[in-house]
Amino acid sequence: MPKEANTNLPSEPSKTTLKYIRATGHFLLVATLSLFIILGIKEGSPYDNVWKLVLAHFVSGRAGNVGVGLMQGFNHYFLLYECCMIDFIIIFYVYPWFVSGYQHLSDWPIIGPGLKHTHEIALEHKKRIAPYGAIGLMVFVIFPFWSTGPLVGVMVGYLLGMSTRLTFTTVIIGDAIAVAAWIWAHDKLYNHNRQFTIILLIIIFALAIGGAIYAKIRKRKN
Repeated sequence: MPKEANTNLPSEPSKTTLKYIRATGHFLLVATLSLFIILGIKEGSPYDNVWKLVLAHFVSGRAGNVGVGLMQGFNHYFLLYECCMIDFIIIFYVYPWFVSGYQHLSDWPIIGPGLKHTHEIALEHKKRIAPYGAIGLMVFVIFPFWSTGPLVGVMVGYLLGMSTRLTFTTVIIGDAIAVAAWIWAHDKLYNHNRQFTIILLIIIFALAIGGAIYAKIRKRKN
């Protein structure tokens, strides 16, 4: 992992702050799962297929999540909540781990390699965002590519020396704007040309899977 000097890092978040962040992650997870179960039982289709949205999110990010959700007939505002909540839960869980031991991520079993790769991406973007502060970080999160999502965003915010509160506020607002833009732009495109939209969604999935395979091959060669 690239070595990064700690001179730009703020005073470490207190254990109480990290504990509060973890607790918020637990709350969001329980509340969101409960909502999914209640809607699935009460409303039936398409809410009994929320798992498809979650799977699409982890495979191809918010673009895949939104695309599958709109084609399945999910309510726009439900998609906004569901897509954002997945991102928020991830950052509330991962941020405390990252802050507590980001220099030893590669030693962690199972999730270590993935977090290490995310950390490397954050380091690559740090210098580009630094001159623009919180506004630069927000634009970074909004920009519609997987490597500029909220998880990398909170890591970049930490490495830039931004406070935890400012980092989370900036990333959450940026992610909500990005998801909303995906939903309403995708909806207009889908209504205008459904075949093209489906092809675009397939391309997004293919790029996501191909990118993951390429990254593994490149890592093995290095």
